[in-house]
Amino acid sequence: MGRGESFYKYGGFGRKISLSFTVAAQSKPELMAQSKKLNYLASTLAPDYGGNGYMGGVLTTWTLGGWCYELPGFIDNLTLDVPQESPWEISIPATDYGGDPVKPIFSDNTVKEMPHICKVTMNFTPIHTFRPELHKNSYGGDGGEVSSYAKQRYLALSNGINNNYKAISLAQAQTDQNPNKPVKAESTTALGNDPQQNNDDLFLKDGSTIGDRERAANDPNPFIPE
Repeated sequence: MGRGESFYKYGGFGRKISLSFTVAAQSKPELMAQSKKLNYLASTLAPDYGGNGYMGGVLTTWTLGGWCYELPGFIDNLTLDVPQESPWEISIPATDYGGDPVKPIFSDNTVKEMPHICKVTMNFTPIHTFRPELHKNSYGGDGGEVSSYAKQRYLALSNGINNNYKAISLAQAQTDQNPNKPVKAESTTALGNDPQQNNDDLFLKDGSTIGDRERAANDPNPFIPE
């Protein structure tokens, strides 16, 4: 009796962002600076006891290109791997005068034995500034395209100055990507009835024509405003 498939019950929302990247030092100063930064990154998984001694987690904000911009959350997993092919700094001075005069070992005190390459893998749990729910767009643009976007921005598409969540038709988007792409003038008089159009009939977005651009480029005495 009944249906044979499993029964599913929605139990809540959760999201993680996984990221992996490789860091490689190209010089001795870079190696030490890189190691210090990785040490700080690893410390963000440990608690912060604050001034009163109470343990608390560490919140961070992530900016990753246009994928996320100043997104609050926390890093819940971090792995630092040394690839097998990575060269190592051996901390041996180039000359006999480069050693540490205090320590009894012959070693360069400005660096330590460290790998030049490290692969970093982490998981980030975001805490969204909006109520997570289905992204409900409004439709009604040209050809039934999106006329407005909802506020749920799981992918920010932002650089902090502007974002790309604006209603725009595919045709307009293609024109914006190529601002000098010729477009036909709205006036049929300007276009004429001849299918063999010349460059004066091909208009650019600024209102000029390709013919105007060609004449300006070939003018030996161009007009230069004072």
